Amino acid sequence: MILLKGGDQVAKQEIPTTLSPELFEHLQGEQLVLLGTVDAETKAPSVNAISWVKSLSKEKIRFTVTNNSRIVTNIKDNPQVVLTVVGLETVYSINGKANILQETMEGVPLKLAKIE
Repeated sequence: MILLKGGDQVAKQEIPTTLSPELFEHLQGEQLVLLGTVDAETKAPSVNAISWVKSLSKEKIRFTVTNNSRIVTNIKDNPQVVLTVVGLETVYSINGKANILQETMEGVPLKLAKIE
């Protein structure tokens, strides 16, 4: 819960734990999003633009990156990620833990890692 101070009043704002129906639908097509990870070597924040992203449910988002990407190394070292989505007239930051489902996806011409 976040406390927002406005004048003399303090309002409580619930942090959503699932995607809204609108955001779920927005993430059905190819969207350019930003993925924040923690760099495995420097431990500094790292942000990358990715576009192969799809919401599977209101609780899960899946994405793919080339399997030699630094993103894969970073997630192996620290699974905490932030997905930033610009759309629907606002900006969303989605925090979560990433899980590498496949380091090399079979049946696709590119060497891609599947991450959820």
